[in-house]
Amino acid sequence: MEWTTFNMKSIRQFISLGSIKQLATHPQLLIQVPRFLRELNEYRRSEQKLTGKRVPLRFYPCLNERQSVQSAHGAYFYQDCWAARQVFREKPEWGG
Repeated sequence: MEWTTFNMKSIRQFISLGSIKQLATHPQLLIQVPRFLRELNEYRRSEQKLTGKRVPLRFYPCLNERQSVQSAHGAYFYQDCWAARQVFREKPEWGG
């Protein structure tokens, strides 16, 4: 995507409307965007190093969920189950 053709349609190819709405309604989260992009780039570099390719990505940044400690009985149990089902369904080549 070229930044000169930056418009809502091109943004929606890569990021969910919910994420855009989250930033619009909670502008204080904008401070988290640089860290998110750094971590995303780090992840993508490691993905490319492992697989040799870089696949298109649509992401759903959750900028207000960063915590230093997670409990074993936290709210992420069901999210983890959902994510595991997605990975097993997609059967990515790089999954090991």
